[in-house]
Amino acid sequence: ATVRQPGTRSSRESYSKIGRTDLLLSYAFTERPGGIEIPDRNYRIEFKIWGRDGYKEAPSQPLKYMGEDELVGAFVMIDRRADPDMSDFESIVRQNTDFPCLSIKEVPILDTDIRYFVSFHADDRYRRARMIINIWLPISEGT
Repeated sequence: ATVRQPGTRSSRESYSKIGRTDLLLSYAFTERPGGIEIPDRNYRIEFKIWGRDGYKEAPSQPLKYMGEDELVGAFVMIDRRADPDMSDFESIVRQNTDFPCLSIKEVPILDTDIRYFVSFHADDRYRRARMIINIWLPISEGT
């Protein structure tokens, strides 16, 4: 997939010294109107399917790959269970011990089954809070 915007790049399986990110979006902003300089921004995005290897690592995976200057990441959970329940996903995020969850805010997306919630996590490596956009996609066998 290509993101089209001047200075925007995307890459899959991007490596850092800790591991690899499923998708990395990089925005190379240099200057905005009024002479305000904005540094480059990277957004690490991880994808998992409920019940497969590593799905309980939400949101540790994108958080542990983030550098000191990266504040926002995303985790996409695809839920193919017959009776999907987003509260299961929220529980995994709340119970994370690697990056303790400070708070969660759920946000519905119009009138769809797609939901997302924003979670804020403590990151002791850099003594700052980080935000993860957690996207939940319920996809049953019949759809």
